[in-house]
Amino acid sequence: MRYYKCISGKKNNCLTRITEKNFIEGVVDKFFKQQFTIPENLNSITDLIYEENKKRTKRNSSLSNIKSEMQRLNTSISNILTAIEKGIITETTKSRLEELEQQRNDLQEKLIIEESKITYELSKEDIQNFFKLTLKNYPEKAIDLFLKFVKVYEVK
Repeated sequence: MRYYKCISGKKNNCLTRITEKNFIEGVVDKFFKQQFTIPENLNSITDLIYEENKKRTKRNSSLSNIKSEMQRLNTSISNILTAIEKGIITETTKSRLEELEQQRNDLQEKLIIEESKITYELSKEDIQNFFKLTLKNYPEKAIDLFLKFVKVYEVK
């Protein structure tokens, strides 16, 4: 039999009995399903998540940092190529050029990733569908998103 019991145990004279796992999880599951079927609650949560997601995509400073770094690398590569065109070629210039090109390739990959984060903006409908499907197919995952702890009292 799986069960929950008081965390503090005997230290704080916990009077709550050991409670069966299925009972507590059933009550929590029922509560969440009720709360997410109330349109006002679902709309409220959806609005909060939607606004937070919009803020994140707007303040994506890593994208601008990557672009400025890319510009700096391109300038450096251009300068080395100019030196090579003038006949200044050494092992150092060759290795530095290869190093800069590798850095540019890495940055291009990061740039693609960051741009893909921005190009797809979640809609409120996407968020609501996520909650509905998650609650239906994976209720324990939906509960894990919101539940921090459950307090059990002697009478409730």
